[in-house]
Amino acid sequence: MSSLEPIFVKISEETKKHREMNIRKNSTYEEMKVYIEQNSLVKLLTQTNHMFNNSDFDNFLCSLDINSLKVEEFYEPLGCQALLLTCFLCLPNISMKMIEILKNDVSINAFALFTKENYTPISIALLTIEVNPKMEDVVLKMLDYPEFCSLEKVHNINQNTKTYIWQWACKNGYKKIVEKLYNECLLLFNLDDSTDLSESTPLCDLIYWDIGNIANEMIKNHRDKCMLDKVIQGRTALLYALLKGNKLVTTQILCNYDDCSYHYRDPNGLTAFELLIMYGYHGIVTDILENRRDLYMTNFSNDKAKTPFELALYYKNWDIAAILVSYKYIDYEELINSKVVNIPYKQFLILQNEIELLKFFTHIEKKMEPKPPINDSDPAWQKIKELGLETLVKDILKDPMAFAKNSKNGTITINSGDLTNKSDLFANFSKSMTDLNNKISGITQPESKKIERKVVKKQEPINEPIKLEIEKPKESKTTSKKIVETKATTNIKPKKRGRPRKVKPEE
Repeated sequence: MSSLEPIFVKISEETKKHREMNIRKNSTYEEMKVYIEQNSLVKLLTQTNHMFNNSDFDNFLCSLDINSLKVEEFYEPLGCQALLLTCFLCLPNISMKMIEILKNDVSINAFALFTKENYTPISIALLTIEVNPKMEDVVLKMLDYPEFCSLEKVHNINQNTKTYIWQWACKNGYKKIVEKLYNECLLLFNLDDSTDLSESTPLCDLIYWDIGNIANEMIKNHRDKCMLDKVIQGRTALLYALLKGNKLVTTQILCNYDDCSYHYRDPNGLTAFELLIMYGYHGIVTDILENRRDLYMTNFSNDKAKTPFELALYYKNWDIAAILVSYKYIDYEELINSKVVNIPYKQFLILQNEIELLKFFTHIEKKMEPKPPINDSDPAWQKIKELGLETLVKDILKDPMAFAKNSKNGTITINSGDLTNKSDLFANFSKSMTDLNNKISGITQPESKKIERKVVKKQEPINEPIKLEIEKPKESKTTSKKIVETKATTNIKPKKRGRPRKVKPEE
């Protein structure tokens, strides 16, 4: 038997070699099952590239006993374990099953095991999401155990790109992954670290992919790490937020005007102020006009509109135009001289068929029109000065609506020291008020007096003659006189029942 041992060893080696090479495209699942029992899953996967993104193959592997697959075995030629290869072949189901096995073995640290080319299972899974969307669930499953994912290290995503996992997730708009990284794994990576990608920043990527809630939280809590002053493809983060219409992020960035490259223009030559008016940011525009007019005056060079009011009309943002006029952010001279594309603004509104807005602006223009100067030689004004009401009348003429409002609120006071001839004026005023009070008290509080009823005797009827003119009908054409008869009655009494008395002709 000893003489046969060398032959037996040789045959065994050939058999083993044959087993390693017998997996082909036409191999059946039964043959693969026998191969795995004799070898391991990682060796099978190295020969099954033709099973890429094959759901049937994925389900077949899940049907096997996971303990017989030797998932922890390290394949030296590739420097990896089976999990990396299942992610590479887009096999999400078996990948999820292996994560549950490997998470308990901290010494293996399989999720972050770098290959010779600096690839890891999580970076490979991120790359294959575009091929099979279910691979996103694999990444989220790995992030349930972030301490195994080497989030603080730079991963070789592809041959030309080396970046952090969280930066790559932002760049590709993987919303669920980004939210989980920020909300649950932030302590395991540092926002200060960046691979400084020339074509993007994490914040700009979040804005571009409409992951606004995370972008807002980053600016709010880590503003100094968001690279707000960096220009990416001709735009800053502020311009990206404006162009994407993300009002939440835009407002958060403009909480501080000094660190967001406000004066920077986009490739089309538009400033942030122009975009704010274009997209209708009422609150920010009015805040700049009230507190920081320098932000637009020194950099405003639009050829078709020279002022904020003209710019609002040019972009047909009627709401902002109305606000600027209503709250007097522009003066009278600026309003009447406003032009849009070298057309007077009233004509421009007519062309745009905005007749109601034109009527409103015309009304405001009349109210803003300066009042003529007061003529001191006017007798009426001299009388007002004599009465000491000069200041009061000027306040009324200056702004009647404001005066009426203040008087209604009781905030207007008249200083007696400003009045001339105050002794006579106040004496007459006091006398008038006293008389008025007496009259009012007499009306409102009448004295209680005894009311006596008087019996009035019935007067005898007065006999007065009453003349009645009776026009008789004409008897002939020649008769033109009127016969006027006068009768006297002694008394007019109501008719009694019975036959009326006959009136004699002589009566």
